[in-house]
Order: sequence, then structure tokens, then C-alpha cells
Amino acid sequence: MSRICIFGDSIACGHNDYSKGGWAELLRIYFLNNYDDVSVYNCSISGDTTNEIVSRFDVEYKSRNPEVILFAIGINDSAKHYL
Repeated sequence: MSRICIFGDSIACGHNDYSKGGWAELLRIYFLNNYDDVSVYNCSISGDTTNEIVSRFDVEYKSRNPEVILFAIGINDSAKHYL
């Protein structure tokens, strides 16, 4: 079985996308409907910065042991440093 982990912020976790759950959920559903051996884990948290993702990465990674990792980060870093 192949495993994909997604790490990101509100955009990746699907914040406010009440009808579809965001792009990561759509990706999970796509693999669910088209492949028997792929699992998608959305490890994204709304509001997370790169530092917060790095601080929890080892635990999340080791518990799922993914073959593919997608990062969708950076928006919150810019907001917190320039405001």
C-alpha cells in the first residue's frame, strides 16, 4: 500500500470548503475511487507556519511512513513576519 502525507495550512486542510473539503480531500477521494492501494493522510492544520509543521513532522511522518510527502506551506509565514 502506498501512503501520501500532506502537510500544510488552512488551504491544504480545506478550511471553509464545507462542500468539498479542499484540494487535499479531493485528492484523497480521487485515489479512493481509482486505486485500491493508495492512502492519503491530510496532516494539515489551519494557521500552521513552517516552524510549527517542522516541530511535529517527525511524529507525523513516523506514524504513517509515507512514500510521498506534499508540502503546501508559506502563506502564514509571510503574514506573521510582515504584519
